[in-house]
Amino acid sequence: MIKEYGVGGIIFLYKSDPVKQMMLARKFQAASKVPLMITQDAEWGLSMRLDIDPKKVVRYPRNMTLGAIQDEEIVFEVAKEIGNQCAAIGVHMNFAPVVDVNNNKANPVIHDRSFGDNPDRVARLACLFARGLQAAGVLACAKHFPGHGDTNIDSHVELPTIKHNRNRLDAVELAPFRALARNGIDAIMHAHLNVPALDETGTPSSLSHKIVTQLLQQELGYKGLNITDGLGMDAVRKKYAPGELELAAFLAGNDILLCPLDVPNAVSLIEREITSGRVSEDDLNRRVLKILSSKKWAFEQQKGLNENIEDIEKYLTRKEAYELQRRAYRAAVTLIPQQGEISLNKSSFDSSCILQMGKLPENAFIGLCNQHEKAVLSCSSALSPQEFNACVAQAQKKECVVIALGEMNKFINKNFGISENVSELMRQLRAMDKKIHVILFGTPYSIELFPNANSFIVAYEDTVTSQHAVVDVLRGDLKPSGVLPITI
Repeated sequence: MIKEYGVGGIIFLYKSDPVKQMMLARKFQAASKVPLMITQDAEWGLSMRLDIDPKKVVRYPRNMTLGAIQDEEIVFEVAKEIGNQCAAIGVHMNFAPVVDVNNNKANPVIHDRSFGDNPDRVARLACLFARGLQAAGVLACAKHFPGHGDTNIDSHVELPTIKHNRNRLDAVELAPFRALARNGIDAIMHAHLNVPALDETGTPSSLSHKIVTQLLQQELGYKGLNITDGLGMDAVRKKYAPGELELAAFLAGNDILLCPLDVPNAVSLIEREITSGRVSEDDLNRRVLKILSSKKWAFEQQKGLNENIEDIEKYLTRKEAYELQRRAYRAAVTLIPQQGEISLNKSSFDSSCILQMGKLPENAFIGLCNQHEKAVLSCSSALSPQEFNACVAQAQKKECVVIALGEMNKFINKNFGISENVSELMRQLRAMDKKIHVILFGTPYSIELFPNANSFIVAYEDTVTSQHAVVDVLRGDLKPSGVLPITI
């Protein structure tokens, strides 16, 4: 494809390791007359796409977790370090930040990838994140235009519809993109959405000339790169034939076609449109120049990097990278009082009953509690009748009960991974006049499931680092400073 059709870039999508990816990138670059743009989804760092072994790649917080951090300088630092790591392995563009305003708790695909549900804060943090990547010599790409936050359908599977009118779209969905366009974002990715207020024909937004060209480029004045979301996603693949799909994306005004299905046919069809005069050579040259200029910038910024592949794993896992990860997760932990006075200290920790529902990575939470001579009753996420009775018996002797929830997910139709038996246990404990503190190693949208809780400690994620932070909060060694980035 590179040699015969002049493919201009590569996206690395699936699990690999840093060294293997670098070797492949070098092989592809050697086959290309024009330097290739190497791209990747690294929203929370290289661990999103590379080896998940934490000893090889550092996992940074997802956007919702970052959205809880009050010290916004940390967001910039995290983005810059993610950029440093991308640049170190030769990635020129990170398809980040996600700037969708997640105001639909049933959203199955954006959810914790969003900074939150406040458009102004999303815009501010997205600009910081983009600046962090750019400071590291990596091109930033905001996604998913015109806004994928208020959907309950995954565009990898079907075409979602955004039903809002133009005034609402301007105030919420479009606001972060407008801010990023003003602040010099390198690229914007177009989502596969049906947005009748912007294009009444039902054409997916990524293939719509009204949205890609007239709205973003002409009305909003955006001059950077326009990139489609993956063209292999079912939202568009089900409706268009390979080749015709790529042509539609090109005619809409996109500069880069991501994950094309039929490169030879797409090249032939696009060439036909240019030859026929439907697309002028001047327009083609304008788009190509944008791509080449972006490549030139990235290659100049990354000059001299990633020369010694054998040193890469040591660089990616250096001490300061993990220290930044630790700072970020600890800064995000959020305490939400519900009822009564909340006391978190060594005394309350020692005198409480601690229950864990569902597994956590490395069982760090249990191990850390054990180190402080505190036993934890571990149960399955389903909470069997035998486990239910054991929890009640354990809690009877204590005034305060701490319930730590693991194995959570982001699907509201699955109760976020929380069994109804857990909710029933909480109701019974409240009837016994127990104080209940719930630890969420997952989505804060689940708070609504527990109206009887006295407080919530929201860790947002179940990483080992976040488990450490929560134990420190329970013992009073860490004052939680996070703020809830969504409205409950």
